[in-house]
Amino acid sequence: MNAAAVRACVAAAALAAVAFAPGRAEAIFASPIQAGCFATRGGCRIHVDPFTIMVAPGRQLESFEIRVAGVAVYEFRTDVSNPPVGPYAPTLPEPGFAARCERSYVVNLLGRDSGDAGTLNLGQTTAVDCPVQVPEPDPGLAAIVAAAGIAAVRARRSRAGKERGLGEPTA
Repeated sequence: MNAAAVRACVAAAALAAVAFAPGRAEAIFASPIQAGCFATRGGCRIHVDPFTIMVAPGRQLESFEIRVAGVAVYEFRTDVSNPPVGPYAPTLPEPGFAARCERSYVVNLLGRDSGDAGTLNLGQTTAVDCPVQVPEPDPGLAAIVAAAGIAAVRARRSRAGKERGLGEPTA
């Protein structure tokens, strides 16, 4: 196990000991939230690493949300007849969340279980900086490159046909 994994386990155990200590109000909490931003052709996207929400014993997860710069970008509600109990590791959308390039964002994880009076802030990142946007390809340039490729293929076919004595290709 690497040092980061050991630190994460120790932190989770410490949080569990504090949150579930005798005489202390039990509350929902989560593993650390980590996020990064990457550029795509259509803009930037924020990716949130996997995390686990720990629900207090005897309670059920009711909801959680991810906020970027204070705006909810992902909201999750549970099934009323069979909500998750205990640790819950959600599957988040693969492409991440839309963001504007060259800006910074703070990502928050908020959650609530059946024993909470309100939604609690379960974790927060420092500022996540998004890079410069990847430029869109020039459609005119793409057409020129495609036409040049087609011309090159036709020229190779024509040379190959002449070398075999077949004359000019028909198509």
